[in-house]
Amino acid sequence: MKTINYNYYHFGPFLYSTRITEDEIKTMLDICEKQKGPNLKGKQGVFLEGEYNLPIDLVMNVLNPYYQSYCKALFETRGVSTPELKMTGVWVNYMTEGEFNPPHIHTSKDSTETCFLSCAVYLNVPDDMTEQTTSYGSPGAITFTYGEALKNNQHIFTFTPKTGDFFIFPGWLNHYVNPFKSKDVRISVSANLEEVKP
Repeated sequence: MKTINYNYYHFGPFLYSTRITEDEIKTMLDICEKQKGPNLKGKQGVFLEGEYNLPIDLVMNVLNPYYQSYCKALFETRGVSTPELKMTGVWVNYMTEGEFNPPHIHTSKDSTETCFLSCAVYLNVPDDMTEQTTSYGSPGAITFTYGEALKNNQHIFTFTPKTGDFFIFPGWLNHYVNPFKSKDVRISVSANLEEVKP
């Protein structure tokens, strides 16, 4: 067979996944339990009963190395340098049976512009979540969509998260969460990062 050299190019958003450590999971759960304040349901883009703001500084202390890793990976794979970023919002979702998150993006608190980065980190995923997998993923799975359903085009990624999974992605990347069916609670934390402007 003839040897042919070739290049191929990754179009679209830079979707990054990794895992946080057991100690970091415990630290994050502790932050979440201590900071339950007013429920956010009813505010713009909030659909879950158990959604609460968290202190930015405490969460950033845990997650900052992962954001640095994302920026390094983005530069190494795409040649894209990331501007200085700051966390502008962070919240915990206690998802219970029947709840879901419709397709959405993450916008800035003060404007309609999308955030530079958003994330989802999973602190507790019930074991029975994977027992009801369908062609659309399991209940409580997260799906990212970009582009159109065309031949030879990957336009959708669905993940059934496990405890400790961490996804970082551009704030403009459309995503949603399937209706949840477990009797246990799925706990996840999301955050937005925005460019520091002079």
